[in-house]
Amino acid sequence: MNFVQHKSENVIYYFDQQIIDRIEGFFLAAQENVSQTLKRGGKSVFKHNDSNLIFKHYHRGGLVSKFSDDKYLWLGEGRVRAFQEFQLLKLLKEIGLPAPTPVAARAVRCGIFYQCDLVTKEIADSKTLSNILLEQKLLHEDWENIGLCVREFHDNNIYHADLNATNILLDSNRDIYLIDFDKSEVRKDSEVWKQEVLARLRRSLTKFKKHNQSFSFTDQDWSYLINAYMGHKSV
Repeated sequence: MNFVQHKSENVIYYFDQQIIDRIEGFFLAAQENVSQTLKRGGKSVFKHNDSNLIFKHYHRGGLVSKFSDDKYLWLGEGRVRAFQEFQLLKLLKEIGLPAPTPVAARAVRCGIFYQCDLVTKEIADSKTLSNILLEQKLLHEDWENIGLCVREFHDNNIYHADLNATNILLDSNRDIYLIDFDKSEVRKDSEVWKQEVLARLRRSLTKFKKHNQSFSFTDQDWSYLINAYMGHKSV
């Protein structure tokens, strides 16, 4: 990976120069391709050379979205949501944690506001934990591997701001990945926030189960996950 920055009028880019030659043309082509492709998990998939890439446009949530769907107050380059996630993903790849590979990020200034986008590599042959559990049960080894994966991030003090059943992927080899690191960060070591992240994940799984009784999640499954997280894998 060879990451560089490029500025053009009111636009700032970060991108991997090994993948992208002309960054402005890349985003124009990405937007054109995205408009013609399917949505996967709220994000758009497009092809660039031989790679499937994920294009994410940042949208606001909550009540403020009624006034501005995708514009954020400009508070400096370091506070741009896409750049923060891009830099965190770059760190995760350097550490060797299972997360998406960053490709490019863009911020477009609009007066005192900005809009932003992030492009990452798609994790091949993968499905979200939520979609898998709607179709089938997981083996106890899968639950343990999820617990071990989360523990690996926590051992490196990586706080995931919204760890839920849609932000965990399993690929065809049953390898585990965490995705969607918007508003996530490196934090000072503390059991408080680590337990909060685990509690959020369990609430997500329980909520899916509540709305669909065929959703394959049980208290025993959670025991496999949490025991592995705590370092006590089943025999």
